[in-house]
Amino acid sequence: MLNLALGKSVQTSILAALLFYVFANPDMFKMMRKVPGFKFVMKGAGEITHSGVAAHAVVFSLVMLLCVWLINSTMLKQYVNVVEGLENDTY
Repeated sequence: MLNLALGKSVQTSILAALLFYVFANPDMFKMMRKVPGFKFVMKGAGEITHSGVAAHAVVFSLVMLLCVWLINSTMLKQYVNVVEGLENDTY
């Protein structure tokens, strides 16, 4: 069980690092500035705005929540299968 929890923590940490790199990357802000309705993420001189950081933080948290939910549901299914297998064994 400890290995399962440690593996989940490592997966979540690596996922968070990768998602943070993607969403905090200045090129992502430049790309979003070109999308209609998202011009608020950067000022005219190429400076990232506070509202742009807040918007990226919200999107990051939603994507992170979805990914962690997927990791947890997969891990839970594996754990339930192991427990059910133990219950079916005869001693």
